[in-house]
Amino acid sequence: MSASLLRAGLLAALLLLQGASPAQPQSENRPQPQAQQQSLPQPQALGYMAWWMPDSWRSASAARLDRVLFFELSIKPDGRIADRNGWPDQWQEFRAGMKQRGTPVDLVLTMFDIKAFNHLFGSARARARLVGDALELARHEDVAGLHLDLEVYDPVPAASLKGVQQFVDELARALHAQSPRRHLSVFLPIGGAVNLYDKATLAQVDTVILQGYDAHWAGAPTAGPVSPLSGPEAMTWEKALAKGLELGVPRDRLLFSFPFFGYEWRVKGDAPRGPTIGKGATTSLVPLPEGLVPAIQANTRERAGTHGARRDDLSGTVFYQYKASDRRHYEGWYEDTWSMQKKIEFLRRESLGGLAFFVLGYDGDALLDHYLEGRAAPAVTPEKNAPSVAGSAWPFSTR
Repeated sequence: MSASLLRAGLLAALLLLQGASPAQPQSENRPQPQAQQQSLPQPQALGYMAWWMPDSWRSASAARLDRVLFFELSIKPDGRIADRNGWPDQWQEFRAGMKQRGTPVDLVLTMFDIKAFNHLFGSARARARLVGDALELARHEDVAGLHLDLEVYDPVPAASLKGVQQFVDELARALHAQSPRRHLSVFLPIGGAVNLYDKATLAQVDTVILQGYDAHWAGAPTAGPVSPLSGPEAMTWEKALAKGLELGVPRDRLLFSFPFFGYEWRVKGDAPRGPTIGKGATTSLVPLPEGLVPAIQANTRERAGTHGARRDDLSGTVFYQYKASDRRHYEGWYEDTWSMQKKIEFLRRESLGGLAFFVLGYDGDALLDHYLEGRAAPAVTPEKNAPSVAGSAWPFSTR
């Protein structure tokens, strides 16, 4: 065999081994298989550490969080951040623990009252005071950023709406100019009469946490899912995501809040989603230490163990029903590993930034552990318009 033929034969064999042919050399533009194993960005895990759950940060699971949000510091109508729940002096051990772990801590600034909101953001003087107090808090060496939780669902005057947007813009610019640069995130209410933030405002924000719970709340007129993926409720994950995208927020900066709590209502009759009688009670997934949270007297693990649980495919959540000894009917809705899996499949399918859990400790770290263990697994990129197979990357139990 001549040297030229030998070289040609070796070249052909090499091309065949590489999956190409001499007549059709590989092209960088050749379409790749529609479904393949690849490493996607790891979804974030944020946790709200409430002041009334002072030891929830100590667990090994909480140590794996990407950020911890200290909840809460309340904003007054005049712009003062007066009720700080002991921050920072009474939280020295927590601060030292977070610093040792290298976990960023953001302070959650809250306001939930519509009258206070309108007074504050309708006043340039009150806004200026709030900016000053907020920046003073952010300068602390143990503070990595601020999280704004302004929850208003009623119509607000145009002046107040413009005022809150100006406030966020000014605060963002000042935080980003600090050294080191401070992080700014906002909670985005869903289902209200007005959007508190516009595209220009949210473009200044680092992270947007979409409201992912309270579709049915303690005082709701009917029982129903707290955190529905889809359905007729004003707040669902699908509707929340559509709102976030409509406001121009990139998908990787959109996170969902995920509840570690549920609600149980007394209801009329035994039909699911029945009319409620009186105000519902907050439930945790697991029993909490006696006296720690007096308002929570029931846990859904025991309720479901006694009365059984049912899956609601429309909302992707679970519920239980029972008749008490006094013949009154009760219905409770909550999240378990099955419902979490549904939501994580949604999270993966939509290429979103992660979850923010409220409140740390209410689940005994059971749900948090499932999320943390599964999020690092490689995901399969599904064929466009094909059913998602991302759930195979999340090894959750379905109990």
